[in-house]
Amino acid sequence: MDFAQRRTILKSAPELWQQLLDGEALREAFGSAGSLRVEPLKLGRELAFETPLVKGRITLEQTGWGTKVEALLTARSEGGAPEPAPPAEREPRWRVGGALRGLLPPLPLGRGRLTGPWKNDPEPPPPPPPAEDALEEAVALLFKRLSASRRRPFQV
Repeated sequence: MDFAQRRTILKSAPELWQQLLDGEALREAFGSAGSLRVEPLKLGRELAFETPLVKGRITLEQTGWGTKVEALLTARSEGGAPEPAPPAEREPRWRVGGALRGLLPPLPLGRGRLTGPWKNDPEPPPPPPPAEDALEEAVALLFKRLSASRRRPFQV
């Protein structure tokens, strides 16, 4: 699902660029604690970012009264996390001695999931992709965060 929104913010393009590169506004808007990747595409004008649920592109264009900010977002369908590789089968470290060899069934080491009270817990399903309403709210929060003053008046 793609989503785009454009707004003019009354700040200079270099100031907005620095805020976006810091990533704090993006983390707050898209809720990615530590898993945010920001990559400048055109220095001072365009950057791409990725979180586990959303990837997007933000374009800045200087105008007479501020900066036009355009956000293009795409929700990821599988949650963005790569699927882990299956564990490799291992040989057991020990072998059953001669007299016990015929009495015990073979142990299922490294052959899939265990059964019974020791079975592995199922993996949780990946988070669902965000709805368009959630993307719209996240972009509104991002624009609000970018347009907020970083300094208090009369403070050095």
